[in-house]
Amino acid sequence: MLAAIAALSLALLPARWPAAVAPQGVVARTAPLIMATNDQVTPDNPKGLSGPLITYNTISAEMRALVNDAFIQRNRERKMADKPPYESIDAMIDAYVELGAEYGWTREDAESEVVRFLQRKGLAEEGGFTGAVQDYVAQLMLVLLLGSLGYSTAIGGGLAAWDNPFF
Repeated sequence: MLAAIAALSLALLPARWPAAVAPQGVVARTAPLIMATNDQVTPDNPKGLSGPLITYNTISAEMRALVNDAFIQRNRERKMADKPPYESIDAMIDAYVELGAEYGWTREDAESEVVRFLQRKGLAEEGGFTGAVQDYVAQLMLVLLLGSLGYSTAIGGGLAAWDNPFF
């Protein structure tokens, strides 16, 4: 039974689990800079944009807060990668204008891509599995709890056999 629990816990953990348990140092998780690729450039989408144009001012207040938090996180990642942080979202848009010049991006195109990138980043960081050590520990504890409940049920005890300290 213990082997089955161990196999289940290893199957649920991502492949980089051992590195997260014993880190060699602080490792920055940098999000890749999302730019147009040759696959995205089509006759219908010659600039390779990821969607229709949006601006920072047209998104909702909640999404603006999420974008601002993602921008702060992006600057932390840049600092950890020994890159200068962006002074503002406008500075990030200017960088995208330069990087997207090959595809003919205007400032509006670059602003749309920056806002989309920060929205995706903010949503991914909001409540997802980040890969931090506490995520792995919590997942392992959940697997052990479910395994022990399954074992207890299999031997005929079930939940009734567990002493409840609250009642």
